[in-house]
Amino acid sequence: MLERGMQGSPFHKKYKVYLDRVGVAKVPENYEERPTEIFPKVFKHLRVLALDPYHLALSKLERNIQRDRDHVKHLAKTTSLAHLCLAQMVEWSSSPRTRFKILQD
Repeated sequence: MLERGMQGSPFHKKYKVYLDRVGVAKVPENYEERPTEIFPKVFKHLRVLALDPYHLALSKLERNIQRDRDHVKHLAKTTSLAHLCLAQMVEWSSSPRTRFKILQD
């Protein structure tokens, strides 16, 4: 399925959407309780769900590379990502490295 839906494939050219392989992300506990629907009611037979901004930020900080820290900074500037709320969620995070890095930044 991935090969048939790759960027540049007939599927991509026809529907202007493509599939991309991604690694497995480590996500915070209970992430499935707060998904955000992307493009609601646009597709007849498809619902696209994504992590909410808080869980997305925590999953990016878990990996702890500069690109992901930059993404979190962008999220903080462009969404209602509240620093206090994010700090509270970091407390719930299972990773001491994530807690340290967020407090450091």
